[in-house]
Amino acid sequence: RYNIKVAMHEADSRKVEFNEFSKRKIKSIPFKIMFFFYMLLRKMKKQKTNIIDVVNRTVQLVSDTLTKNNIEVIKNYTDSILLIRADSYQLQQLFLNLILNAIEAMPKGGKLGISIQFEDQKEYKSIKIVFSDTGGGVPQNLQKKIFEPFYTTREHGTGLGLSIAQKIVENHGGKITLESKIGKGSNFEILFPME
Repeated sequence: RYNIKVAMHEADSRKVEFNEFSKRKIKSIPFKIMFFFYMLLRKMKKQKTNIIDVVNRTVQLVSDTLTKNNIEVIKNYTDSILLIRADSYQLQQLFLNLILNAIEAMPKGGKLGISIQFEDQKEYKSIKIVFSDTGGGVPQNLQKKIFEPFYTTREHGTGLGLSIAQKIVENHGGKITLESKIGKGSNFEILFPME
């Protein structure tokens, strides 16, 4: 049986690689719930992080799953090097959750779009990341609930993937929004402020 102290000990004291940590928790619903609280309590270790590198590592982590599910990844990246102060482990979990959500939304295959761009507004500069899928979409009346902990529309879902994603974004001073249309798919847009 896992508890929060054990999870933190594994991730911090023993320095378990985050992708291995993720693989373990994906297979266990009780561990998913414990991991949710772990993400809330874990002290972030921020350092200069290349957003594009983290996204590419995460895609590589699930490349076999994407291929198995007949999902094509379409990348649209800026040519600029985008650096922010961030916890790279948390960012990888964020991107992993959004990719897994897209895979589940396209059981018959489809296209996963990933766009990373630099946004230069008058008031601020930010990094905009968009994960888009060609799945069935989310009904309008459910979109406000999609980030609530333990809320899920899937039979075997835990309702934690997107709530953890939102928490990670907020931990980094960012914002995540959903735009979705039935029969068209969904776009998850993330804005991270640049220092």
